[in-house]
Amino acid sequence: MSSDYQDSASFFEEEMAFFAGARRRAAASTQEQRLAWRSETVMQRRTRNSKEVYDLFGGEIRYGPFAGIRLGDDLWWGAPDLGAIMLGVYEKEILELLTSDAFSYCDTLISLGTADGYYPIGMLKTNRLARAICFEISEKGQAALRSNAALNGVEDRIEVHGEADADFLSALDIDDFSRIIVLVDVEGAEFDILTSDVLRKLMHAQIVIEIHNWIDGFENKYAQFLKDVGEFFQLRRVEPVERHINSFEELDEFTDDNRLLLCSEGRPNKMRFLHLTPRQAD
Repeated sequence: MSSDYQDSASFFEEEMAFFAGARRRAAASTQEQRLAWRSETVMQRRTRNSKEVYDLFGGEIRYGPFAGIRLGDDLWWGAPDLGAIMLGVYEKEILELLTSDAFSYCDTLISLGTADGYYPIGMLKTNRLARAICFEISEKGQAALRSNAALNGVEDRIEVHGEADADFLSALDIDDFSRIIVLVDVEGAEFDILTSDVLRKLMHAQIVIEIHNWIDGFENKYAQFLKDVGEFFQLRRVEPVERHINSFEELDEFTDDNRLLLCSEGRPNKMRFLHLTPRQAD
């Protein structure tokens, strides 16, 4: 709702306060910088915007369920997403699901494709879980994960492994999966890892999966996967959630393009996330 109009002088003062950031930004940028920005790729601009928000927030997430979590700026995977992470809107549908009451009884996260550790560190630091078991194929990713865990004081509650494959459960000393969340983001390897046998062993766990549709043989692999899932789990889609980027006053001085790009996750299409719930829970 707009503020009441009183008199032109006070209204003008309020307007000058509103435009102050944009005017300061315009005065601080050079013509050379403006020309360089116009020739940026989308990825370059996303990364630049994200770094600016990261610096503005001092590397600390300011909004959302993970507010207060700190991340180093030397990320292996998520540099273009840092801005969205700081604002609490990155993969907002998954963030809201993992921190919902549906998972409140769980105490352990198994993360396949952990990257820089955003989810396990956030869940541990906010005391939603007691421990996290992480699989990450990249050694640089593993290093970033360990560094971010130490930055937030949860390194003693995180276990780090290398690449996950269909035999990943053999590396774990777990007999009861009934209080475990399995989060899967492995760039298309989900169909090779989550075999019928693995799904049977995980049949008491909660599983959240990002489906990657651009791999070879996707149609046949996905059809078989859904058939296997149906034997052990109830299946539902995780619907997209809107990002209301104009609600962040820190971004008032950003251009329209740059504000909206902070919501972008650089995906080739609208992604599909699935939530598998144990049939036994019925």
